[in-house]
Amino acid sequence: MKKLISILFLILFVSLHISCPGNSVVSYAVFFVVAIVLTCVTMRCIQGRLIKDFWHGNTLALLYLLFLIADWIIRGNAYGSVYCFFVIVCWLLFIYWGKLFESRYIQRIVLCSIIACAWIEIAVGFGQLYGLMENSSSFFQFGGSLGNPGAYSGYLSVIFPMVLSVYLIYRRHRKNEDLQNVLLACLIFMLVLIVLSRSRGAWLACLIGCVFVIEHYYGVLRSIRKHFSCAQRLALSVLLGVGLLGGAFFLYKFKADSADGRLLVWKVALQASRENILFGDGLCSFEANYSRWQRDYFASGEGTEREKYLADYVTCAYNEFLQVFIDQGTVGMLLFFGVILFALLRKKSHCSHVFIGAKASLLGFLVLCCVSYPLRIPLLYLHLIIVLALLLTQESTSRQHIVKWMNFVMPVCILIATVFFSMMGLWMIYGIRLLEKGLERAAHEDWQGSMAQYQKAYPIMNNNGTFLFCYAMTLTSANRPEKSIEMLKRAESKSSNPSIYNLMGENYKSIGNLMAARDAYQEAVNTVPSHMYSRYKIVGLLMDMEHKDEARELANEILNMKEKVPSVAVREIKDEMRQIVKELSNKNR
Repeated sequence: MKKLISILFLILFVSLHISCPGNSVVSYAVFFVVAIVLTCVTMRCIQGRLIKDFWHGNTLALLYLLFLIADWIIRGNAYGSVYCFFVIVCWLLFIYWGKLFESRYIQRIVLCSIIACAWIEIAVGFGQLYGLMENSSSFFQFGGSLGNPGAYSGYLSVIFPMVLSVYLIYRRHRKNEDLQNVLLACLIFMLVLIVLSRSRGAWLACLIGCVFVIEHYYGVLRSIRKHFSCAQRLALSVLLGVGLLGGAFFLYKFKADSADGRLLVWKVALQASRENILFGDGLCSFEANYSRWQRDYFASGEGTEREKYLADYVTCAYNEFLQVFIDQGTVGMLLFFGVILFALLRKKSHCSHVFIGAKASLLGFLVLCCVSYPLRIPLLYLHLIIVLALLLTQESTSRQHIVKWMNFVMPVCILIATVFFSMMGLWMIYGIRLLEKGLERAAHEDWQGSMAQYQKAYPIMNNNGTFLFCYAMTLTSANRPEKSIEMLKRAESKSSNPSIYNLMGENYKSIGNLMAARDAYQEAVNTVPSHMYSRYKIVGLLMDMEHKDEARELANEILNMKEKVPSVAVREIKDEMRQIVKELSNKNR
């Protein structure tokens, strides 16, 4: 049975390491299937023991799980995301793992699986760096299985302290030199990749996690208090404070545009009106609503030129405290971060290297929560669940008296819930697969075949903004603008993609409603003022409407815009604008 659990844990972890865009369907499918099997197996291992010790430390976790399930029952999957089911299944697994991880054997299996996955990511990362493998995202040279170097280095930064803790304990007791060398090599390679990622959040997360581990094993602060005088400690504190301020300034200047862009996102999100402060707007609501907040912000004339330049298509808040508050409200935020706080404050009489590594990893995760989006990355979310389960593991207490039927009912209820939400997740994945087939048909200009796939997927994916936009694109190409506009209006409430307004403008233009087309393009401009394409389309409309002076003014505005990312398309737009300005100027003479 233990060997079977070991294999299932490894498959579960590895499944999310193949989550690059081309394999996301397979990745999620394997995860949900293994989650069902693992729950069935572990239920047999811990049946009769789950209830006895669960209530001591995991009451908040159970309340949060019930909150998520109640939210799904009331709102359904409001934004058509498989992420909703993934989160619920993760917390259902946590209920079992909190008890299963009592076993030292299982703890070793978990650590071995994490280290094995770290080596997988190291191999993929260096393979991409040296051109042996292609990154799934063409924008970045390397990004491991996650595609994005920020997300990739974020994952490495939170597992680094766990591997460091294992390495130090083996080194302290001088155990297994070969394994020590493997762990040391793993740490060195991960550190190189984290540095090369240029992700400031990952640097900080790794640093803070490592400081916690080193302090535990070597007691640096205790040594300073013991061997340094009060004046010396004061001088060290001043030097440390100056160093921290200098480091903060360096990190800001290192990517000032990125830092200011995050500040803009936080400013716009905080200024937006909240309809449901207690329970939030639902999982993934931030991605659906942020474009409207940003559009209204710039349309009101509040935005500065710097903010207009920095504004972009945003799908996350780059601060998980803010995003959890927006998506899940005050209740959800207090429950979620209450579980994390309880895990951080948890103390054990005998702190093992597993416990120390898990707590250091959690500290690094919290750092990422302040400046990044770790909860949006399935691989990192699963790692959080594992860390919490390790920290909140309870020692058996046989004195409690629990009604026998409860020992049977609760595990069965959790198993049924796991099966149900996993199957719902698989159903959503089937819809995503149909979407992919529709995109494949559209790429070959088989519009009828593409629409046939979308029609099959519509009952499953009718709340998914990406699906609705892709469906609308095919309808536009199939010369059905009215139907496409109807689909885009629904997509507008489910996605922050400014391309929705551009496509809507194309459809209005094709049916001769030029004023509605101009309004749609203007919505895209207000959403992301730094993008030139929407302004370019408005210039074309103004020329068609014989508004030559207004067209020339807007063309000059485009020519004076600073290029955010130089590209061939931008150069072509500016060349066309120069030609229009030149022609209109010659006519006026």
